[in-house]
Amino acid sequence: MAEPSQLEMLRHFAEEAFKKAAQSIRTLLGSNVKLELVSLEILPPLQSLETIGGQDLTVAAAYSAIKGDWNGVMLFMMPLEYAGETISVLVESFLEQSEIDEELAVETYREFANIVFGSIATALYNKTRTKIMFSPPKVVIDSIMAILESIAIRYSMQFDELLLFRAKIGGEKVRNATLLIIPGQGFADLFYGAA
Repeated sequence: MAEPSQLEMLRHFAEEAFKKAAQSIRTLLGSNVKLELVSLEILPPLQSLETIGGQDLTVAAAYSAIKGDWNGVMLFMMPLEYAGETISVLVESFLEQSEIDEELAVETYREFANIVFGSIATALYNKTRTKIMFSPPKVVIDSIMAILESIAIRYSMQFDELLLFRAKIGGEKVRNATLLIIPGQGFADLFYGAA
């Protein structure tokens, strides 16, 4: 797993990539957005659940599997109330309508997550030339605990430790959103070579 010098380098890469990704999200929403790295930790898979907090909170989450030069998962989630507000803003801005059924809400949230993930993938590629593809985001509504537990259990069968990037996204039209990037083994070594 990553050495202290590698973690510091990864932190720098992540901060730079998140700044670039925030610019793309800002352009989409037409308002100020901040995407900031909160923590970068190495943890046993099941212990990673404890670091997120608010396990009983119901959230709208979108997640994608990552494959390419490195593998892993990207997860974007917002408290249900705030997710509804963001979906309303996006639908009104781009479709110019106020009525939103469940199917439209899910598709809008999925596309928003797709743009967030794509912005990060592009920013990482521009910074390090590592190529990744991510699966179409899946949208679920559940507790944070239930969502993270399914990911942690899957990884606990493969790895003793996980590298966990946790970021917050906030602004006028996006509130209290959490972004998690959980790469698989070998990620730190790959990026260390790109430094």
